[in-house]
Amino acid sequence: MMEIDHSIAGMILLALVLVLGLALLLPGLVRLCRWMAGPTVHGDAPDPCCAHCGYSVRKLGSFTCPECGNDLRQVGVIRPLPPASQGNYPPVLTAMGLVLVLLTVLVVVRNFSG
Repeated sequence: MMEIDHSIAGMILLALVLVLGLALLLPGLVRLCRWMAGPTVHGDAPDPCCAHCGYSVRKLGSFTCPECGNDLRQVGVIRPLPPASQGNYPPVLTAMGLVLVLLTVLVVVRNFSG
């Protein structure tokens, strides 16, 4: 009969818990970073728009906004998020991911500290 090395099995289980925790945590962190970056569209505009005045610049033939006259290369263009990334990600999943990652770190630190 084959003997199971419990230390290797434990490390594999720990790695799986860490991967699961990161998979749950990362989408929530991405949404948090987007929220902290501020609005991504001017109002409910479905098109890219001038960052200064909000005028739609879709299919514009120049780098000058026809509404406010600013150079779009300097003031920037705000682009709407793709529809797939506008969905809701439950905060409880982010919290579960954070708990799993923290527990994994705690176990690793405790095992390596003696």
